[in-house]
Amino acid sequence: MTLPPAPRVFHGREAFVNATVEKLVCAEASHIAIVGTGGIGKTSIALVVIHDKRIETNFQEQRIFLSCEALVDADSVVVALGTRLGLEASKDLLTKVVSTIRTCGRLLLLLDNLETIWLVEDTARASGVERLLRTFAEIDSLSLIITCRGVVLPPGIEWSNSRDAAIGPFSLQAARRTFLDTSRIQLDDRESNALDELLQAVDAMPLAVSILGQLADSEWGSSPSELAQRWNSQHSALLQTRKSGREHNVDASISLSINLLQSATDSPEPLRLLSTCSMLPDGLRPAVADELRPHFEDIYGARQLLRKFALINIDLDGTMTMLGPIRRFVMARFPVDLKQYDAVCSIYLGIAQKLPIRMDQQFMERAAVVAPEMANLSSLLLLLVERPTHDVVHAVARLTNFSYWRQPTIMLVAALLPHLNGHANWKALCLRVMGQSQQVLCDYRDAIRSFRTAAAIYTELGDINGAAWCKSNMASVHRVLGEYNEAEIMLNEALNGYTGIGAEIEEARCMTVLAKLMRLKGDHTTALRHITVATAIFTRHEEHFAAAQCTETLGLVYLDQQNFESASRAFEVARSVFVSLGDQYHRAQNTRFLGTTSLLQDKFEDAEKLLAEAEALHSEVGDKLGMAECALEFGYLRRAEQRSSDAILNFKRARNLYESIGLLENIKLCDDELGLCT
Repeated sequence: MTLPPAPRVFHGREAFVNATVEKLVCAEASHIAIVGTGGIGKTSIALVVIHDKRIETNFQEQRIFLSCEALVDADSVVVALGTRLGLEASKDLLTKVVSTIRTCGRLLLLLDNLETIWLVEDTARASGVERLLRTFAEIDSLSLIITCRGVVLPPGIEWSNSRDAAIGPFSLQAARRTFLDTSRIQLDDRESNALDELLQAVDAMPLAVSILGQLADSEWGSSPSELAQRWNSQHSALLQTRKSGREHNVDASISLSINLLQSATDSPEPLRLLSTCSMLPDGLRPAVADELRPHFEDIYGARQLLRKFALINIDLDGTMTMLGPIRRFVMARFPVDLKQYDAVCSIYLGIAQKLPIRMDQQFMERAAVVAPEMANLSSLLLLLVERPTHDVVHAVARLTNFSYWRQPTIMLVAALLPHLNGHANWKALCLRVMGQSQQVLCDYRDAIRSFRTAAAIYTELGDINGAAWCKSNMASVHRVLGEYNEAEIMLNEALNGYTGIGAEIEEARCMTVLAKLMRLKGDHTTALRHITVATAIFTRHEEHFAAAQCTETLGLVYLDQQNFESASRAFEVARSVFVSLGDQYHRAQNTRFLGTTSLLQDKFEDAEKLLAEAEALHSEVGDKLGMAECALEFGYLRRAEQRSSDAILNFKRARNLYESIGLLENIKLCDDELGLCT
């Protein structure tokens, strides 16, 4: 009997195929279900199974493939199967089919796309299909494979693989191999990274990956980076070839699943819930679903229907998630109802209010509660920035401030600022938090501009505290750039402002920055005096984070004085505080300082470990300056170890990083060190 060919490209499902083949060849009769969402690769897996050499050996010509797409009910399955068996149509055709199968030896029947005749609104038709499947299951010599959208298995049958019947997306490795084998293109490092990002954007959905590969292989083929740009603008509309049929069009495949859902229920709630889920890239978590319950008649019943048709997944913790192409399709075609939209926005603006804004002893505990919702919160705020309200502006500011401590980003605040004309206080707040993140991201000139503009607005509004805060932070940036005079001017202005309003803690923060500046200018006596006064103030007010910053600066003074024991002790104390508070940025700094201290004492092994740890931490938070400093220290380490070629590589790496952030003095330093190596 003629079978459809196995797919030319097939990766990532080998374990499932092997387990399925073993079940089919080792038992007289096995019943295999392959279920999952549309486009997940169910038919491809089934075809690979029935073409497997072991299956060919065991069943030979006794393999039948029946697509249910063109069939309408159980009777039409019997007629199609009877035709394949060479039987003439008759009233008792089912009896003849069963009798023929029993007498012809082992037979393997694959029913593809069973959902088209089983997951239907007509319960009589669905029941007829279930009875037919049970009849087939009672034939000792018949092995059965079904592929079906959804995750629910037809009842009344002992499925041989009931625990692992559901198929998920590709692994990233399998997706890469599928794309590359389909496209037959070679990638450089840049395009390889772009491909990984593209595959992750479509959640490694097999049909999407195959279509992207075909688009790259077409006569006007697109590179992964070009396809990524098209995905960002077109989303699921990109995922189709010139051929017709849902196997060549992700939108058509998703549409079929949604049509099946709508034909199975009169309630609009499942589709409303699907639209609501599409707003949340990281999924609808149980706690948020509970808050949404009043806005649905039966949110959990709707959830079960969506799961049945594999339009959503339900993770182990109960979170409802969607594959990227499905989510984008639903967002474009089925906008969320206003009632549910307002409810979701209200819930997430409430989550934003729980974001910690200070680095204190409660930071990690509070961060752990809200951190899982960061992607969802960011996605929603991007939808809201064009019509800013008090709650939206403060949510953006809080989230930007929170990300400053973890992985700084200015995406949201940059999107919000153009919509704040006429709202001076909101604009100043956003520029303030933007400058703070720009500083960590080493965008120093942009940070100065943000702080300067915010300070001017605060001054105009009569907000002395806000203006002084911006000037103090501007001074920190000037200090990093080696612009010590400008830094001192800004610090004195900030100190005068804080003194005028009696803000003792903020005065102490200025003293800390001033101590760092005096240390760089070689005035250790003045630096130590500022550190002592500031530490006393912070300790009295239990400002542990700020006190740890003073301890860090004290360690640097000791390091300058070659008092290595005291320097190490100070850095260890500061680092332990930053670790307890969850501050990766300052933890990385003090780890690096400890590495430098070890290096200066010729403790090369300790220096190696500490600098490697510091470099990983700086990389994690995107701190290019910290990465450059680590590369520079590694250069010194390799030279001390008489590994000149490695030293040169590290000095060059440091130079490139310094150049990318515009630190001219540091670039010159690297050039000098490279000159000493040649």
